[in-house]
Amino acid sequence: MSNLPSGSIIVLANGYGITASVTGATCCKRGKTPVANAMQLTIAGLRHVVLALVFTTLLASARAADPSGAGLPKGFAEQWPSLRGPGGYGVGKPANTMTQWDVQTGEGILWSAKVPLAGNNSPIVWRDHVFMSGADEMRQSVFCFDANTGKQLWIKDVATSVQRPKVNKDAGLAAPTMASDGTRVFAIFATGDLVAFDFDGNLVWKKNLGLPNNPYGMGSSLISDGQRLFIQYDHRETQKVIALECHSGKPVWQKAREHISWSSPALIRAAKGLQLILNDEKNVTAYDPVTGKQLWQIECLGGEVAPSPAFNGKDILVVANEYAQATAIKLTGESPRIMWHYDDYLPEIASPLAAGGLVFIPTSYGDVACLDETTGKELWVHHFDVDLLSSPIQVGDRIYQIDFEGTVHIFKAARSYIEVATIEMGQQVYATPAFANGCIYIRGEESLYCIRKRKPSENPFQQGSAMAKNTATKNAVPNKPAPWTPRPGDDQLATNMSWMPWDLHETLDGSLTVGQLRQFTALPSFKACLAIREDIQSRGWGFFSLEGNDFKKNKSDYYKQSNEFMSAVSKILTDEQMAGFEQAFGPGAAALNAAPMAKAVENRVAPNQNTDFPGTNWAQFMGPTRTGKSEEKGLLRKWPENGPPVLWTVNVGDGYAGPAIVGDKVYLLDREEAEQRDVFKCYDLKTGDELWQHAYDTSGKIIYPGSRTVPTIENGLAYICGGFGHLHCIDLNTQQVVWGKDLWSDFKGGELPAWGVAQNPLTYKDLVIVAVQTDIVGVVAFDKKTGDVRWTTQPLGDYSYVNPSLVTIEGEQHLTMVAAASNWRGESKSDYQGVVGIAPDSGEILWNYKNWDCGIPIPPIVDAGKNRLYVGAGYRSGCALFEVKKNKDGFATEEIFKTMDFGTHIHPPILHDGHFYAHCSDSRGRQDGLTCMSLDGEVKWQSKKSPIFNKGGFIIADDLIISVDGKFGILYLTEANPNQFTILSKVRLLDKSRCWAPLALSRGKLIIRDDKQMKCLLVK
Repeated sequence: MSNLPSGSIIVLANGYGITASVTGATCCKRGKTPVANAMQLTIAGLRHVVLALVFTTLLASARAADPSGAGLPKGFAEQWPSLRGPGGYGVGKPANTMTQWDVQTGEGILWSAKVPLAGNNSPIVWRDHVFMSGADEMRQSVFCFDANTGKQLWIKDVATSVQRPKVNKDAGLAAPTMASDGTRVFAIFATGDLVAFDFDGNLVWKKNLGLPNNPYGMGSSLISDGQRLFIQYDHRETQKVIALECHSGKPVWQKAREHISWSSPALIRAAKGLQLILNDEKNVTAYDPVTGKQLWQIECLGGEVAPSPAFNGKDILVVANEYAQATAIKLTGESPRIMWHYDDYLPEIASPLAAGGLVFIPTSYGDVACLDETTGKELWVHHFDVDLLSSPIQVGDRIYQIDFEGTVHIFKAARSYIEVATIEMGQQVYATPAFANGCIYIRGEESLYCIRKRKPSENPFQQGSAMAKNTATKNAVPNKPAPWTPRPGDDQLATNMSWMPWDLHETLDGSLTVGQLRQFTALPSFKACLAIREDIQSRGWGFFSLEGNDFKKNKSDYYKQSNEFMSAVSKILTDEQMAGFEQAFGPGAAALNAAPMAKAVENRVAPNQNTDFPGTNWAQFMGPTRTGKSEEKGLLRKWPENGPPVLWTVNVGDGYAGPAIVGDKVYLLDREEAEQRDVFKCYDLKTGDELWQHAYDTSGKIIYPGSRTVPTIENGLAYICGGFGHLHCIDLNTQQVVWGKDLWSDFKGGELPAWGVAQNPLTYKDLVIVAVQTDIVGVVAFDKKTGDVRWTTQPLGDYSYVNPSLVTIEGEQHLTMVAAASNWRGESKSDYQGVVGIAPDSGEILWNYKNWDCGIPIPPIVDAGKNRLYVGAGYRSGCALFEVKKNKDGFATEEIFKTMDFGTHIHPPILHDGHFYAHCSDSRGRQDGLTCMSLDGEVKWQSKKSPIFNKGGFIIADDLIISVDGKFGILYLTEANPNQFTILSKVRLLDKSRCWAPLALSRGKLIIRDDKQMKCLLVK
């Protein structure tokens, strides 16, 4: 084995962080020291050693130019033995790989075969064999195809002794990609079953590692160095990395780890030899693959880490993840050093790629950002506008990136975006392609394709081919306007506008002419979109949220045809119309909005400036009435250039907790993660001085660690609930605990929810109410003064992150709670579903609206007045408005509407003057930004990506919306106007991070925060 020259670069991208490693190499016979080997050398043998060293140096130089499989055994670089190829970092062997093919006609398709069992893993290839796995509720299997013909050679079921877990549908039961050592293949399933077969399908060995337990299921793929098989097994109860003998499955070594992850390992050779690189929710760690010794560790990650390392075979490591940052680390020298940070476009699922002196970062929103490898400078961003779940692969000077809808985007590895080709596969693609034998292997939802130009002797429909019966029918027609002859009146403004994409309504309504509208409606793509929408409407819009095959086909066709229609628009609009359209929605709009905005030089309050204003307290979650609204008037309608004056800034711990303001005091439940304790703090509202604090120990691990909730302040008492379920009543005069409860322990909660407990205590008469949601209780009411349990409801399904809320029904107060009938795994947890109405004095369940569900609900119910209630969430759940009516038997519910056009991830919508306003963006592809919707379900406008707001907090006061962009830390002032979206002012005062905390406004003072600091601004 030769070693790459020192000074090697690795790129790691992850959900939330960064990594690095340094490598070198030794040359000695196994079991002997370099000295012992040297003593065996004869003088005659030295000549051969010198020749060998010369050859090794030349070989190393050659390999340096081709980073695929660097440092792995001979033959690995020619094959595709694991996810993202040799070493697992996305670089393929340069070859005459196809850039043009047609699935419908078969041109460029060597063969196609039906995938026998579903699975989100990617194909691996070793010489004449292609391997994949699949699983459903009945079976889990490994299957092998002939790489030359597509014939299925064998399929082997893997029996299990454990019950198959319910997993997130985005992961499935067979998410990890297999691995090969050149003689055997290895597969692992969501059951924890690990199996090895030889290339003929004979079982070599099998074992169960224990049932994986994490919020999404088993996601980490396997990798081998030819002798050992490596398994990253980072789950809730146990986190570990395991090395097994490939031939026997016997343990070689095992190392305990501390944090959960879904990332896959990589094998890279840097300054100190071959290293096994693993990401988790906190660290990037390097291990010696032979001994398991930890070589180095860097704390730089956070949150749900799915993206894996990328390595360019030289000397830079880059890690990145959504809502964190990308970081490049130099791996030469004694210890790694950070070169640069980047925090605009970041990956959530797909992994980054380092290639040709560049770094490519794919996002789940359909963007690819290209950075300079040495400086981190953003060179270009291309918007594909379809989710990117598959990771990019470099082959030669080209990058292959497949989007979720099955479109293959091929572009140059260059400092500007240069498209090579765009090719439709005709079905959805989750998997990352494999490149071997001069072929491209793509696993679609239904078919496996081998793409290579056929030789004259090769049959276009090889044995085992599924081309004819599995290829999606392609109905595309040239997207040109039909022959069009001007008519009298074509220059008049159009008043009866047919359906068209909302982007056009927003910018062109009022300027489109009758003639332009006729040209639009003549486009084949327009007609196709209209037909799809009519089909969806005939089934009910709820159908659009389902995951059936009809839904997927409709969604795929809809977005494809809609994109074609929008492309054709440029040929019909005037230059003036096109300029307005591109300014608002064109490719440059999102880039302009997302371009780094410098942090402002803060304005300070003038020495004699008045800062004392009348106003109301903000004493609880979402303000005086828990609606997100303030009655304060006289707010600034335009901010100075650098934003409102900053009264004070204080440092806070990591997290998302919002403050409460009562009188001249500010209260915050902070979290000191390193000390494993929650800290309740009291500050002076005018100065920011900390007046006192009360701390208590709370140890444990949750995803997105840090603070969570807002205190509730009432009659000299504070009610606080931390992320680990400790509910306390604290006397504000004595700073002593009056009473306390451990909600999760007291009510037999068992395993803590993945994202912790997120309850903002609700007070009602003499009660404090929280949703505990364990297997024995649902909502619980405590006595305010003593903490005694006054009532409990029966369990209301799986744990959700929703807070109970009070609403008015027929003049009575009802308590509402979202009931998650099934959890994120799909396991049924309760007979209740949707929204439950509860008598707040007794805990009696009064009614249940069932026609809505979400596996991970977060926003509380919103009272829309006149006995109408709003429920909605992220995760493709949409929203509904329903009415509660009193009858002789009690109460009944009646649905008013359901829609997928509006849905919030974290913060509930705010109702203002008959319209809902909300940040409608989430981690499942919704990118609607700030959205306004009427009470009859009509979306009035959406900010889309300009800006998208990214889960940030917001409030409404004085007909103004004050919002924080949750990713970029930018504070916006906009009008609460249903007729149009208008930005009045914006300024960046926070760091770019997860700025998801609720805001607070009292007496002209606005409090905002990121994950490091909290600021008080004068906005009056």
